[in-house]
Formats: sequence, structure tokens, C-alpha cells
Amino acid sequence: MNTRALLASLTLALFSTAFPLQSTHAQDCTNPDGSVGEIVYNADYALFQGCTATGWHGFHATECLDGDCGCGVSPAPGDRCADGTIYAGTSPDGGVAMYTTPIDAPETYTWNDGSPNYATVMEYCSDVTPGTASSCQTGESNTTLLAALHSSGSPAPYKAAEYCAGLDAHGHNDWYLPAQDELDVLQKHHEDIGGFDTSGTTGSYYWSSSQHSHTRARWQFIIDGTQARSYQDTAGLRSGPGCLDRLAALLRWIPVAVCHAASA
Repeated sequence: MNTRALLASLTLALFSTAFPLQSTHAQDCTNPDGSVGEIVYNADYALFQGCTATGWHGFHATECLDGDCGCGVSPAPGDRCADGTIYAGTSPDGGVAMYTTPIDAPETYTWNDGSPNYATVMEYCSDVTPGTASSCQTGESNTTLLAALHSSGSPAPYKAAEYCAGLDAHGHNDWYLPAQDELDVLQKHHEDIGGFDTSGTTGSYYWSSSQHSHTRARWQFIIDGTQARSYQDTAGLRSGPGCLDRLAALLRWIPVAVCHAASA
């Protein structure tokens, strides 16, 4: 038995011992296809991954063999990535890396459709960072929820979220409006990231995707970090550069043969 085969056998034995999973359907893992208990090698990450009932899982820390995994192995907030995006820091939603656009949104937006019509669409984020509700952290799922209401009638469409959801920039089309606590990460690094409106006018106030109450949504003043809420039809607040993209963190479920996981 050669060294590679021995390693695979030992890894499989450890995997089977630590994760006694049963296959529940014909194809448990995709990209590439695999069945529970199967081991593959991810050449982009120099990483062995095992197939579980919920997808591929990495066994150890990863690396990009070319030394550039989108924005380097250990980027600092403000670093410009090879695709032109800016590394913004780590999301409180799962500890994944966040990337933002280098320039501001072309205009300001209301949170809803600009009307005095309101609806409860998510769990309320009613306190400042760190918010108690999960919606204070989950910008990606918040944006997906808001964008899905596009054709539901007033108070949709939710314009700030839809700007991000519809953005196609730097080779990515999976942008989202950050939740309050994610926006706070950007605010802390706004000088390094650049591109924000720091004039002190209403354009320096940035919407989050977090709903505060039936009638209001959370925002942040990008200059000093003040967080508060306004009526959802308040005009003049910005969406970006605050639209975010995500890269799966190390030892999370990582697609094989993908380095920058957001570059679908």
C-alpha cells in the first residue's frame, strides 16, 4: 500500500469512528458527487475532505497553493483582492470572511418601497451591537427574505436590500445588505475599506437589513458608529459600499475545486 493510499485508509477509519453517519439518499455530496464515508482531496485548498450526510467537510486547516485565495491567506480589513473587492472583516454570522465593493452605491434608498405601508417580515433586531436577535447578524438570509417579497405588493419591494441582491460586480452576483452587527464591522474599519460617504450628511447613514420594529429598520452612521432606527420609508440613506459577499471559513462545508467560494 503506498503512502497516499495508507493516509486515505487511516483518514477514512478516523472519519468513520468520529462520524458514524448513515447514508439517507443516493447522492449525499455534490461538487464532486460523493457518498457518505468517501474521502477526496481538494487541490485548491490542499485539503482532505470527507463526505457526510450533510455535505463535504474539511479535516484540517486549508491553504491555497498559489498563495492567493481571493484576497490572500490572512487578509486585513481594507486589503484589495484580486477580483477588485475589498476584504471587510469577519461576519458575526458564522465567522466567515466578508468582502465589499470599493465604491459607494450610486444613489440613496428607502428601506421599503418608499410608502408609509409596513409589514413584519423578520424577527425584530431591537438593540444595538451585539444584537440579541439572530436577524441582527444574518444579513445574507435577511436579504434573501426581503428580495423574495419583491412581487408581494407594498411595502415591497424593499429597495435597499434589492439593490444589493441585484448587484452584479467583480464577478459576483450573490451580494447582500449586511445585518446591523455586520455593518458594525464595516464601520469599525471604514477608513481602511474606503469608499464610504463621510460628508456627515444623510448619505453617511447606512441601512442594515435588520428590521427594528413593524415600522422601522436599523441603520448606522458610518463616521462615529452611532446605531439607531428610522421609519422604513425614510429617504436618503445608503446601501453601500456595504453590500457584502462571503467566503466560507476554514473547516466549514467547502465545495471541492473552489477557492473563492462566492465566485459562482
